[in-house]
Amino acid sequence: MPGATRPLHVSLVAIPDAVISTLTGIYDVLGSFRMLGRLEPSIPESPPFTVEIVAIERGTVALASGVPVEAHRSVSEIATTDIIIVPSVLLGHEGASARTVPIDTPALSTKHSFSFAAKLLRGILIP
Repeated sequence: MPGATRPLHVSLVAIPDAVISTLTGIYDVLGSFRMLGRLEPSIPESPPFTVEIVAIERGTVALASGVPVEAHRSVSEIATTDIIIVPSVLLGHEGASARTVPIDTPALSTKHSFSFAAKLLRGILIP
């Protein structure tokens, strides 16, 4: 199809201190084009985004409220992404914790050190 562009890849980050309503709300909004495009002709049916929930490891992540969410892929499985979104997080009086930035996780070895955000930025955005 001439003039067609590929959808932007969005990595929506699931971390244990993330607020589920923010994470799922963003996921729903960015993924709603097919459904809404059938109802409203001014909305493109072809989605401009491909959205994936990502985490340190693929699989279930219990968020701040304890509600689990399924990470489609681990960060180490992603070769490239266009947009990284970290949803709002619930922090206590002491601020960020090891739950928020699990720097002792094997996926964050010396090759991709510092924090989960650094792993995303270094491993995905910077070739």
